[in-house]
Amino acid sequence: MNKPALDLAPLGTVRTRDGAVMNVDGPVWNFTANGKRFNLNFRDFERWLSSPTLDAFKRVLAHALTIQSPYTVMSSFRNMGSFCRYSAETDNNVIDAFTPAAVLNYYAGLDQRRRWYMGRIIGLLRLWHELGYQGVPLDTYKILDELSPGRNPLGEAVLTHDPLKGPLSDVELEGLIAALQRSFERRETDLQSFVLVWLLLATGRRNIQLAALKLRDFRVDSATDGTRFYWLDVPRAKQKGLSIRATSRPFKLSPQVGELVEILVGYRRTIDARGDEAPLFAGLEEGGGPGLEGHLKADQVKYRLQSIVDRLKVTSPRTGEPLHITPRRLRYTMGTRAAAEGGNEYKIAELLDHSTSETARIYVKASPQMLERIDRAIAEELAPFAQAFAGVLIDHESDARRGQDPNSRIIDPTITEGPVGSCGTFSFCALSAPIACYTCINFQPWLDGPHEDVLTDLLAKRESMIERNGDIRIASINDRTILAVTRVVQLCREKQTTAAIEGGDA
Repeated sequence: MNKPALDLAPLGTVRTRDGAVMNVDGPVWNFTANGKRFNLNFRDFERWLSSPTLDAFKRVLAHALTIQSPYTVMSSFRNMGSFCRYSAETDNNVIDAFTPAAVLNYYAGLDQRRRWYMGRIIGLLRLWHELGYQGVPLDTYKILDELSPGRNPLGEAVLTHDPLKGPLSDVELEGLIAALQRSFERRETDLQSFVLVWLLLATGRRNIQLAALKLRDFRVDSATDGTRFYWLDVPRAKQKGLSIRATSRPFKLSPQVGELVEILVGYRRTIDARGDEAPLFAGLEEGGGPGLEGHLKADQVKYRLQSIVDRLKVTSPRTGEPLHITPRRLRYTMGTRAAAEGGNEYKIAELLDHSTSETARIYVKASPQMLERIDRAIAEELAPFAQAFAGVLIDHESDARRGQDPNSRIIDPTITEGPVGSCGTFSFCALSAPIACYTCINFQPWLDGPHEDVLTDLLAKRESMIERNGDIRIASINDRTILAVTRVVQLCREKQTTAAIEGGDA
């Protein structure tokens, strides 16, 4: 027999699985847990459910919050909203109990892409009946096992290389990194923001995982020869029945990223009296809920990432629009690149901190060849958007920053007979000239330089590598440089045309 919900005591307050305490008497429940602010608004349900059934629904959700993650409960709440609205409007009446017909009709009306909604609904209805509250009779409970809810169309953005939601192309990723580096060197991006973006790039972890980091999660080990190894114990997410900081998994950082984190940790220790318990990424005092006071919230990580990239003014060559970026896209990018480099589903699952290898199969199935063959015509089309050329075109060598210094001339006799431009920095550079120069901020290409020859050489070598080994990823290593050289060629052409028009003769 179901319990008559209205005979039960008022709900009062509930402590969630993650330690958040909230009042559940009113029509709106607000709480912060696991780095995110949650809002459950029951006002629409007041129109769809009878008072006893609404009371029972609240009690089921209150119980669910004590044993499930807030993300799971929120998903169940939203999907139940769709189900209740459909059922109430179909029958033109408030719902006193969910009948088998109501469940089956809603299920039948879902297309294949939305069939997975039933997963959360089935789970909540099953819990509802097992708790004994009014609303889910036995005949409805019995049919739940007969339904096949399907799955969330996971990986669609990865499989289709969606230009807005899927993984970044190599050119987009390299452009983002180059712009980020320049911004930090110019002190336009602060240390915390710089490290945050680099950890998202280097670890592929979810925004909630980085939001939950504390200073004590970073450590440095030293070998007998003095070599230093940098580790980050990253809290695990999506672990059933566990809060965000209940378990962690160590991630080995590259020396470059590790040194950056070490600097940030040292700085944070000087300004936060909580010591090891201080957040690595500081936010408002309320933070992300119990145990995460003073931390950035998960959503704030996402918004800060997009804000940083917006300031960098990075454009996607694929869309011609400002680069849309999320932690999830960077996670997709890491998985896709790992698959392209030969990683199997087990390696990718470990890299991305999946509990099983099932989801990681998406990356293996997806074609790793995100870049199309780039010929001169495609390069001409993409170059203005790629922003790969970071230097300044000059009319003559005498206009160069080091115009009086013959050592500043950049030339490779195997490619061109004369210099392509000047180097504008006095510091030592061990990079390969002129290939690395075209994407360098200190490069000053000459208007009459043999840039066409450089472009022809790069395109020919790319095609030769593809024909020789068939691996487009290896062949595409200089694609961003190709776009940079193409842009210089375009700028030279535009300037020469303008000069010819103004001079009346070419």
